[in-house]
Parts: sequence; structure tokens; C-alpha cells
Amino acid sequence: MLPIEKGTLKYPVKFAVLQVKHRKYYTGETETFGYVVAPCSVIKDIKNYYADGTSKMQHEVVFTWKPEYYRGGNMNIERTNELRVPEFNCYICTNSDLVDKVYTNRETCQIQANKLNERLRYADIGYLPFESKEQFERDSEELLAKFDNDLKEIEEYAKTRLNDNPNIEVGE
Repeated sequence: MLPIEKGTLKYPVKFAVLQVKHRKYYTGETETFGYVVAPCSVIKDIKNYYADGTSKMQHEVVFTWKPEYYRGGNMNIERTNELRVPEFNCYICTNSDLVDKVYTNRETCQIQANKLNERLRYADIGYLPFESKEQFERDSEELLAKFDNDLKEIEEYAKTRLNDNPNIEVGE
């Protein structure tokens, strides 16, 4: 595995699907806006066992960049070249996320992100008012175009974050 380094810290780096959240300005509630591929430092692998005899592997990771929230064309993060590195409080990593799968290949990870985004893409259409078929079709096309446009902006930003840090090498 090829490590990510900052000072003397070395962690294996993989790709994972990063959940981008959207904050509703009128309620402050958050919801999933979309999913993008992002590099992450793998802190630990966790295997959970269940009473029915099954098990599930999860990975504790720290994404090398992570937006706070996405709010309609406004990324609420600083555009900096500084890498996010794991921060610990005693023995607990305070800025980590749990993911079900990590990938060594960006393209394979992108397939999973696309599947998750496709589910989200059509989720809001069910809440559109149905006044007429023509109006519903116009509204749904408008909604899908906005979703696609916003998601494209986030994906492009995610790619620039990887390009901003050429010393990130993803290992097996």
C-alpha cells in the first residue's frame, strides 16, 4: 500500500463514496444531496459479527477533503490545498466516517456513486404537484436538470481536490 504522509503520519489511501449533504435553509435540517468519489485515509477495518452468524466489514476513514454542506451552488468549504488528516482524542479518531466499502480503483468507486445518485435523482419527483401531465413533465425535467447540474459541479470540484494534491497515491 502506498501511504499518505503529513509529517510522520502514514495511512493507506483508497477511494470511497463520499455522501454530500444539503442543508435546508428554512429548517436547518440536512439531507443527502448526492454522492461523489473521494480519496480517503483508511484508519481501521472493522468486522462486526451478528447473532444470526453473519458478519459485515466496515472501514473507518478520513476523507482527504470533505464539504460541510452543499447549498444550491454554494460549497460551504474553504478551497485550500491542505489535506485533511486523522485527528485523535486519546484513542478515538474525531474526524472519521464509517463506510461499507473502499476501492483501489476510482472508476469502480464511481460506478457505486452513480448507482446511489440515480436513486436520489428521481426521489423528489414523487413530491411534485400533478396539475397536468405537461406541467408535471416540465417540472420533473427542470428538477432533474438542476440535480444533474449541481451534481456535476460537485464532481468537478472533487476531481480538482484530487488534482490539487498530486502527492496522494492510492494503494492496493
